[in-house]
Amino acid sequence: MTLQVEFWTVVGFLITFMSFVGGMAKWLFSKAEERQAARFASLSSRCNSPPPTGASWKKNLCGLRRIYR
Repeated sequence: MTLQVEFWTVVGFLITFMSFVGGMAKWLFSKAEERQAARFASLSSRCNSPPPTGASWKKNLCGLRRIYR
């Protein structure tokens, strides 16, 4: 038993598969970017709030945020 498939059919399947993979990658990167934006917003709100007494770690955390921007 032999299976015969035309060349252009295979090319079409390949292009369709590559488009699917690209779409999934784009979706995953957008979700990761949303999560990262939420983390930075949370960090920013923590740095802008008044520090409690004895919280030297917060000062260091805000300093790191300025370095990585």
